[in-house]
Amino acid sequence: MGSNAVQAGNAVQTATEFQSIDSPRDRLRKMAELQRHMDLRIAQYPDNYPVVYEAREGLPDGFKGVIHLASKHDSIPRDIVTLPTRASKEEVEAIAARIKPYVETSKNMQALAEAYLNREMIILEGGTSIGKTFAVNRMVELLYGKGVKGVDFYCSGQTDTSQLMGKYVPSTTDRAVSGAVDEFLLSKEGQEYIRGLKGQGVIGDSAPLSDLEQWVAKKLGLTLPKGNFQFTYGAVPRAAQARIDDLGNVQILEKEGRGIILHIQEIGLAKPEIINTLLQLRGDNGKLTESFQLWDDSGRTVTLGPETFVVFSTNPVGGSYLERKEIDPALARNLIWVRQGELSPDTIKAAAKDFLTYNVNNASSADRNRAVLDLSAHPEIGEVIAPIVASFHAQLAPELERGGVGGDRQKIPLSLDTIAQLSTYLLTSQVGRDGTLDLSETLKRGIEKIYLGRIRDGARRTTELTNLDNLLSGSLSEIDFEGGKKKRSEVLATLVKQALGAERPEESEGRKLSNLELQKDAGFNQLVERLRTALKNPEGSAEKRKALLTKLSSINVEMRQEIHSVIMDLPPPGGVSASDWEREKGTWKKNLGV
Repeated sequence: MGSNAVQAGNAVQTATEFQSIDSPRDRLRKMAELQRHMDLRIAQYPDNYPVVYEAREGLPDGFKGVIHLASKHDSIPRDIVTLPTRASKEEVEAIAARIKPYVETSKNMQALAEAYLNREMIILEGGTSIGKTFAVNRMVELLYGKGVKGVDFYCSGQTDTSQLMGKYVPSTTDRAVSGAVDEFLLSKEGQEYIRGLKGQGVIGDSAPLSDLEQWVAKKLGLTLPKGNFQFTYGAVPRAAQARIDDLGNVQILEKEGRGIILHIQEIGLAKPEIINTLLQLRGDNGKLTESFQLWDDSGRTVTLGPETFVVFSTNPVGGSYLERKEIDPALARNLIWVRQGELSPDTIKAAAKDFLTYNVNNASSADRNRAVLDLSAHPEIGEVIAPIVASFHAQLAPELERGGVGGDRQKIPLSLDTIAQLSTYLLTSQVGRDGTLDLSETLKRGIEKIYLGRIRDGARRTTELTNLDNLLSGSLSEIDFEGGKKKRSEVLATLVKQALGAERPEESEGRKLSNLELQKDAGFNQLVERLRTALKNPEGSAEKRKALLTKLSSINVEMRQEIHSVIMDLPPPGGVSASDWEREKGTWKKNLGV
């Protein structure tokens, strides 16, 4: 397949709207330039999915420019897909930075872009960790802007066709009030009001129009009568008639909607009547249809907006995924198929490094505040831990997915979320030992909880812990470090010592102490001992003691009480009388608010 660099395709009304080059020779020159630009992008940002933004003036329908997408895993020349976007350059770059160019992710993204360009329906099949939903959500954002969501439809045994296409419900409007309600809904103030309700979780992103009307009427002080019936759209007509307003909200406009991405998830769980209804979406020559009929609304014809795009996704039939059925051939033959197995070993290695160096926005401020040592600021530590985790993950994943570990029939697939959970544990549950952090012990406890907790057989868990000990401090533990060979546990201890020593003295104690609030294990006890030492011997300075306690002002009430108990038990420092000491402790008690 050749480069699509100079095409915008059927994703817009006319391809020529986005073509600024006319002659074949000029198009070939543009393709070569874009290939060089993409290669440079990949070289400059090897950890990001390659997306090149190109601003263009005079584009119709709110488009701000085009994006060029490619896979770093392609052979050269790369297949570059060009699509129109309503997102800004800053938004596109921020979204692309979130997409790691793993093989499976790149394959999904590239296939989505090509199918969108050609107005073809596509199905992504793969395990839970393959990134199907992630890829669809990021594609929506790349096309429409950060935070914009498409229309989602989840198939299950309870899903019926009315949720897919629509149904009649009691009407909430009449002519006397509908004008005022509609006028407010379409105004900028109304859009901000609805967006605020969605942001607060008061209404869902896919709330029906009747719900929006009720909230607007309440705000305007109007009463909406009930009794008549109106047709409420399901997922397909909502996606076909959607339009994104200036604030990123999805509006349903019957005549002016341009459409948006519809993601039909777990199509392998769909009932036959759902599949039969979806057959209406088949068009000529393997394309998406241009229109369909709403039979529950007197057979009314709905025309799909030019940006309507349908994505199916499902877990594979059989294996560890229960109740998945084969897709009816009548639908399957019209789809572009992207079938992938579980994550490759290379992806697991790359993902373990990304998550354990906290390079995928997986360290929240709350988690970092709970850490004695903020590992997200010391990626060299994560780089030592990542190969161990990748090894465990790759070894256990196939067994846990098919069941049968130690005779257990329960299937518990591993995913990238498992690595993410371990990365959180390593921040929030750090173990203190002998006055320092023991990250080897923290890692062992984390793997035992998050990975080995999935194994019922106690003997097998013991074997895996022994294997982990060998990787950390046994026969398989030596790695290159600082010009020689050292055990991984020794390397971790050295890196922790270096990281703690690198903190500025005037900040380190206060930051560690401020994390006392959530340290209730050995790490908490170790920090309490530090506090005791600091208060016993503050170089005879009441000002330093006062400064130290001031740094504890952010500690929550529960931990303040524990710290207060520690302080109250301390004898007076040298040179401080008992009465002065009591007064000083009284001041601390007041400052701590206990």
